[in-house]
Amino acid sequence: MRRLTALLGILVILAYPSLVAATAYGSLTYQTHWHPPGYADTALCVQPGIVDTARNYSQSVTKNYVGSGSCSGSNRALPSGWIRTQVAGFRSGALCGYSGWYYSNVQTSSWQIWIQMCSNPSGTQVFHTRGYGGGWYGDGYVGGAGVTSPSQNY
Repeated sequence: MRRLTALLGILVILAYPSLVAATAYGSLTYQTHWHPPGYADTALCVQPGIVDTARNYSQSVTKNYVGSGSCSGSNRALPSGWIRTQVAGFRSGALCGYSGWYYSNVQTSSWQIWIQMCSNPSGTQVFHTRGYGGGWYGDGYVGGAGVTSPSQNY
């Protein structure tokens, strides 16, 4: 009976591959460092991803600065509104759109967004995300050029 149940499960997955969600996250990547008002040097790191079924993901993380190019410092919590993140969604290499900026609404060291920017028509498509981050410096936000996630087929 167990073998029959397992076989039926495999047949359902093969017949309906959209029921299976795959995920592709990029690495947490250094973008820049700055001096938030009242804080020591702080690193801004971004992690992009493509999750579930073509959902775009970006996470901005603030860390104690330990050197250029490094996201290895301990997390640094900053006040509400001081961390922001944004995604750009791509399908088969074409830009679908930008999410707009999402700002932290609590004191935290990271802020994430999950949003589907591209439609997912029938057939297999190739999706990826470009994630962006920002940190408040008193008169505006610092950021980097963004980080691209690995591609994922859905």
